[in-house]
Amino acid sequence: DVVTVQTGYAKVRTSVTFDLDDRADFQRACEIAATAMAAVSAVVSDPPPQALLKDTGSGTIALELRFWSGARQLETREARHAVIAAVLTAFADNGVATGADLHYVQSRPPLPGAHGDEPSSS
Repeated sequence: DVVTVQTGYAKVRTSVTFDLDDRADFQRACEIAATAMAAVSAVVSDPPPQALLKDTGSGTIALELRFWSGARQLETREARHAVIAAVLTAFADNGVATGADLHYVQSRPPLPGAHGDEPSSS
């Protein structure tokens, strides 16, 4: 049997978190993200979407995007997809750098076995 999960409300709030480069203009990034979210047809205008700084990281600042959409699971998922795409595009178009979760560690000299190197037997 098919089970349908339906909330008792017509709309639900969804949050998405982006990491911004810690050198970004945070106020401008918030404005760009809020404008991009408001332009997404699946996002309702009342209450309006919000872009709020949430947390700090190692070289990044977390930006929480909050928006309301229809309560059905597919509506929520499609709105989330559209918001992520719209905000990423708006950031790229406006030169807002997102953060990177990757940390590179280089060791000198190379570790034995790294990159296919076999440890020497001498």
